[in-house]
Formats: sequence, C-alpha cells, structure tokens
Amino acid sequence: MSPSPPATDTLALFAECLNKVPDPRSKQGTCHPAATLLAIVLLGLLANVTTPAEIARWTKRHFKKLAR
Repeated sequence: MSPSPPATDTLALFAECLNKVPDPRSKQGTCHPAATLLAIVLLGLLANVTTPAEIARWTKRHFKKLAR
C-alpha cells in the first residue's frame, strides 16, 4: 500500500476537482465561486449537517477555520 499524500496535496487536489465543476448559475448576482459553495456543502455533509439552514449556521461557526 502506498503512503497517503500530504494533507496540502490532498486539499489542492480537492480544490482542483471542485474548480472543474461547471457553474450553471447566471453571472448576474453571483458573489461566491461555485467551488467554494460546493466545498462548504461537502464539508458540512461530512460533519453530518444536512439542511441549508444548518449548513449556513455550521459555516458561520467554523468560518475562521474554513477561511484558512
């Protein structure tokens, strides 16, 4: 079994994959990149947060850590 890649490489790969997802939203009124929103939703789901309102609260609680 090969060793796991360093966390920074894994996060970079995760970000790269999310950036490849097409953004179906119109450009008008779009203020957050789709990759950022997808990352927040996926991380929230991993934290067992399932509704949009819960994800918003979870994001506010953990914003400093998420912003790093």
